[in-house]
Amino acid sequence: MISTAIQQLVNYGLDTGLILPDDEIYIRNQLLMTMQLDDFTAPEGEVCYTDLESILKTLVDDAVARGVCEDNSTARDLFDTKLMGDLMQRMGDHNRVNSFLTQQTLSIVFSLFTFVVFSIVLLSYNWLVFAIFMLGSLLYGGWLALFLRRRKVLDYELFEQQAINNNKTYEFITSMQEIKLQDCEQRRRWEWEDVQADLFNVQMKSLKLQQTQEAGSIFINELKNIVITVVAATAVIHGQLTLGMMLAVQYIIGQLNSPVEQLMSFFYSVQDVKISLERINEIHRMDDENGKQGLETSVKEEDKG
Repeated sequence: MISTAIQQLVNYGLDTGLILPDDEIYIRNQLLMTMQLDDFTAPEGEVCYTDLESILKTLVDDAVARGVCEDNSTARDLFDTKLMGDLMQRMGDHNRVNSFLTQQTLSIVFSLFTFVVFSIVLLSYNWLVFAIFMLGSLLYGGWLALFLRRRKVLDYELFEQQAINNNKTYEFITSMQEIKLQDCEQRRRWEWEDVQADLFNVQMKSLKLQQTQEAGSIFINELKNIVITVVAATAVIHGQLTLGMMLAVQYIIGQLNSPVEQLMSFFYSVQDVKISLERINEIHRMDDENGKQGLETSVKEEDKG
């Protein structure tokens, strides 16, 4: 009975687009963990459901009967919210990966092509200017690399706080009547304000980190451009470059700066997608309802089919 209700909730998430088919096993395992169940018996035949409220009521009633959840309205609402939170937790990660694959991959190919072509042209004009530009670009990349570890920590913190915020919002929507009956609007509002404050603090940390990174990047880029301008002007004075060649060098530097910034932004996007994939692929590091061997066997059977 309880396995059927769990599968009904998973099917509801699939039908409404809350989860993707690739996350079905992971979400089922999360629900089993929430319900404190050790095994899952797959229902025979097609599993149908009537409405979401009846599914959640069945799961909550079972949790109360087994002592997993206290038998009061507040505990029931919180447990109900956690069940729905397990469905919604990974949506943002899928959107991030989808955006990376569909929007950024093609643009970075053209940026690489532009960078290679103009780098060859700049090298043919003056090797010293090219060396200064490459050194400045490497310093730019090194500066950004200093923030990768901190960005990852903040990304996980932000993900956790957003999940809590989503659960609290869903709790408000689904328990509006209970809140009015118990006359606890003030307490629930304070709880919501605490969640918003925690989310704001994490967002402020992320903003400060981003501003520090951008300030250093602008300083390195402008310093690089100033040094290149001085070197090119000195070469014109000594007759090593013509005035037209110096203008051409400045134009080439301007064309190279944009691909470099896009490449550095791409590295940050790669880190974000890697973090998302780690969260999405947590299912592959977990035992499924039939144990680890059961998961490996099902994968092999799918490959044969």
